[in-house]
Amino acid sequence: MKEQAVNTVAANGFSRWENTSDDIAEEQSADLARVDQMGLAQQERLSKNYMLVCLINAGTPTREAITRAGLSITESAARKLYKRFERSGISGILDRRFGREKKRKQLVLTTNIKKRILAWFFARPAAGPKAIWKEITKECLENNERVPGYDCVKKYIRSLPEAYELFRKGKIGVHDWERSFRPVIRFNLATYSNQRWQIDNTRLDISVRVLREGVWVASQAHLCACICEHSRSIPGIFLSARDPDAWTTSLLIMNAVTKKENPDWKNKGCLVSCSPIAVRHS
Repeated sequence: MKEQAVNTVAANGFSRWENTSDDIAEEQSADLARVDQMGLAQQERLSKNYMLVCLINAGTPTREAITRAGLSITESAARKLYKRFERSGISGILDRRFGREKKRKQLVLTTNIKKRILAWFFARPAAGPKAIWKEITKECLENNERVPGYDCVKKYIRSLPEAYELFRKGKIGVHDWERSFRPVIRFNLATYSNQRWQIDNTRLDISVRVLREGVWVASQAHLCACICEHSRSIPGIFLSARDPDAWTTSLLIMNAVTKKENPDWKNKGCLVSCSPIAVRHS
């Protein structure tokens, strides 16, 4: 009878343990996401945490287990992770930060308030951030809206583009914009070297002596030069005491396409095609 009673008690104890373990497994499976529902980062962190737990169970020192698991945590964090595993199983070492929905912060400067700030900004060109903030405060209190702080309004005004400030100044700002901030479209008609040249003439701030009818006379020096539009190199130059005209330009082109006396000249002047070039005299 005693043996039968002992066996009955043992069977009842085993059944209670089995039921308890089943309940725990159900709770863990309900909390634990499937592997296919986890991201790669979450799977990697879970595998490292489980490796850390297995190493500690095997008697590996905590610091060595952290290094072998490839984690960058402290020994205190590793011990807490192991305690969570003993208490909750796999779900205790699962990193819950992944997939957690972030709470959206309520925006103080809503789209409507930004529009009102811009309206007062353009309507009162002499008003500063403090005066604009006071007007916005009055409107928000009348409409039962959240009042933004003065620093928020001030930072928003300072973050506005430079064009807004110029437009606010009126004609003076428009003049400054056309002079300094107006967009410039840059384009290049050449795609390789010596495809297109640009020629220009200029007066030099020096005088030269020219032999005229057997007499050396002082004369103004003019420089005629061309530049490759693609490589920005100089194919040739021509110095003359004569005023720039078609003749000096022709001599320049002839000097640029012929072989240079200096072997170190970068641009050899092998022009592929010649197109009409506007010559500007200055």
